[in-house]
Amino acid sequence: MDGLENKYLQKVNLEALQKETGLTLAEIAELANIGPKVVYKWRYLHKDSSRPDYNTIVRLLLKGATVETLFGVEYKRPSPPPTAEKSQDQITPTDLSWAFGEAMKLLQEKKAKEQNSEDKK
Repeated sequence: MDGLENKYLQKVNLEALQKETGLTLAEIAELANIGPKVVYKWRYLHKDSSRPDYNTIVRLLLKGATVETLFGVEYKRPSPPPTAEKSQDQITPTDLSWAFGEAMKLLQEKKAKEQNSEDKK
């Protein structure tokens, strides 16, 4: 890895990740389809640069992990994109970030409703 990539390499706070998701390290490893020793390496900057992959990040976000815990940066939701229709080549990263945030919010609300329905049974 060159110096620029290392600049953005972040340790994962496993304690915070467990608290946010309610998962044990073994359950996080199972979710990520890896061994617990590899998950443990996320907390350090090992030479192998072990980090959660994209699919694991999505799964962890769905379980309640925050961007701050996974990436070590404060996440501020961008303002909604303008309502005017855009062609694909006009869509900005901010548009995509906003859409992803809204989709995650809807998925979390759906999951909460489903959980409430199951709890009432």
